[in-house]
Amino acid sequence: MRRKDIVIGFIVLLVLALVFSFLRRPEELTITDLERLQEKETQIEDRFKIDIPDDLEKATLEDVSGGISEGIATREYENGKFIHTVLAALPDLGVGEFYQSWLIKDDQYISTGKMKMAKGGYILGFESSIDYSAYNKVLITQEKTFDSTPEITVLEGAF
Repeated sequence: MRRKDIVIGFIVLLVLALVFSFLRRPEELTITDLERLQEKETQIEDRFKIDIPDDLEKATLEDVSGGISEGIATREYENGKFIHTVLAALPDLGVGEFYQSWLIKDDQYISTGKMKMAKGGYILGFESSIDYSAYNKVLITQEKTFDSTPEITVLEGAF
């Protein structure tokens, strides 16, 4: 009876260890996710007539406003310099409106600036000596210069 209890206990511990390791395993990108990211990257590169280096961290930005906007964000921290860029296909804005870029970690928001209209869409370049690599979420909001109403989130993505 004692040997049977030890074997059953060992099996229970093994099953618990397997369940725990399965639940703690980091989420991996699927082939479909990678293909979608590459396709979106190619579309943005073609639209802006630029080449996004392969060695940068990239995030696909999806339209959450119900429109057809899209974009891609990159980031890199090297030699004490954090560089974040956003390229986005967004609709033109009215007078007094602008697109704002944000990096988010938990409930901390860092504005990375107003996006500028460029050939093919909108672009943002942000540099800092502070490493914002822990800020994994990217938001693009539509803002009004002289309005106190809340902003509208247009694009969203994560590194």
